Amino acid sequence: MTRHGAKRAKRRNEPAPDTTVRADTTVGPVWKWGAIPYILTLWCVSRVILAIVGVVARTQGVMITRTSMSTDHVWLNIWSAWDASWYYNIADVGYLDAPMDRQYTAWAFFPLYPWMARAVAWVIGAVVDDPVYVAMILVSNAALLIGAWVFYKLVEQDSGGAMARKAVLFLFLFPTGYVLSCLMTEGLFFALSVGAWYSARQGNWLVASVLGMASSMTRMAGLVMAPLLALEYLRQRQWHITRIRPNALWIGLVPLGLGVFMVTCYILTGNPWQFADAQNAWSPQRENPLRALWWGFNDAWSGGYTLNHGKLGQGYGAILTVVVTGVLLWGRKQIGTLLFLWSVTLIGISLASHITSAQSMPRYMVVLFPVSMVLASLRMNSVAFVITVAALILLQGATFSLWTVGWGVAI
Repeated sequence: MTRHGAKRAKRRNEPAPDTTVRADTTVGPVWKWGAIPYILTLWCVSRVILAIVGVVARTQGVMITRTSMSTDHVWLNIWSAWDASWYYNIADVGYLDAPMDRQYTAWAFFPLYPWMARAVAWVIGAVVDDPVYVAMILVSNAALLIGAWVFYKLVEQDSGGAMARKAVLFLFLFPTGYVLSCLMTEGLFFALSVGAWYSARQGNWLVASVLGMASSMTRMAGLVMAPLLALEYLRQRQWHITRIRPNALWIGLVPLGLGVFMVTCYILTGNPWQFADAQNAWSPQRENPLRALWWGFNDAWSGGYTLNHGKLGQGYGAILTVVVTGVLLWGRKQIGTLLFLWSVTLIGISLASHITSAQSMPRYMVVLFPVSMVLASLRMNSVAFVITVAALILLQGATFSLWTVGWGVAI
């Protein structure tokens, strides 16, 4: 611990930060790289391979659903499917002019991601043909790279560089890790969530709360960050109420992200709950999470591994949800109670809130960075590590090839 760190902790009546440097026992030149070149290498290699897989699938396969958007370049087309068109329309023409699909409207989708893409599109508009599409890809990938770097720093401070590099590797290898680069909110939501948690661990509650607020303007699940930060604040003070300081009030900013969206709804429609009404049209019934899983397993049992893309998606989503939950349970002591609770809460909310239930879970769970922290505990020279890495590579490549031609493996 440094002298200045101890003095700051004493002045704030806070526990001193743990700055102990842990030994990095992993050998090998690649694993000694710095964080930024290592992350950039993982990103470049994985995205080039995925681009090849996607282009082959899109050019040699047959689109089975009308879920993707079209540009002049196939290698760009492959990064959009399913909800991507809704976010594109919001970024392009706004909520009021976005086209409707029967009773469905764009108000079901939160605004921060398309608003950021619209701002970037304004900057690059004179340089590219479809600035909105390119801007959305840029926002997603910039968020992924920044989030991966923050994630590296988060793991490194507790477990050393070797563990941090393995954790980032498993982040990129998650079965639906490609979604983090697509025209979806997951890349941005991941970066905001891990950034809020890292800032909280550093005791920077203003930054943590602002990032939490941004996450609640990206997805409804961002609201879960408020109690997580509050509990982390108390944990750092050994759960003594008398040690609470005025900086705890910053946590109250987190729900304001939703408040911004509600104000937008009121200004444009006169109804602050317009987003909730739109989401009810998409998901008229809220399900018991266990029942949603049961439906997924029932679809898998009744033919989910045939050429029925809907049943395949339900079965795959249910199985992956159980596997991810099992990994979290296995590593709950390693990641800590709070990150475990945050992860399983997001899983429960996601299962209960969407009409497609398990089909959407592979996409929603990609933001659960604690899963990568658990997998990073596998020793590099172990058979389990090699098998896990190989299986994740094959699974991600297979599901991306299906996803980009319209299969419901991560809708």
